[in-house]
Amino acid sequence: MKLTKMIQVRVNETTKYGNFQDALYYDPLTIPEDKDIEIEAQKRIDDWIYLIENPPIIPPPTKEELRKMIDDALAQKLALESYITEKEAELAAKG
Repeated sequence: MKLTKMIQVRVNETTKYGNFQDALYYDPLTIPEDKDIEIEAQKRIDDWIYLIENPPIIPPPTKEELRKMIDDALAQKLALESYITEKEAELAAKG
């Protein structure tokens, strides 16, 4: 078994969007200066806020993707109907 020791720096910041929590990990032999850790922590906070304020645009599904979603849902429906039929038969057998 190989064990790796790391230094964890917890980041907690209250923002207008709620509480941001993260952790930075460093090799104990190469711990950055406090100011560099603060810069990295602030970058992560800023990136998180950016994603909240600028959510990625998710394109609507294509016709093919919609067809697959329907086919998958129908397969699940069939499996559930089969399961229900099986359980109803078990219940009926118990009188």
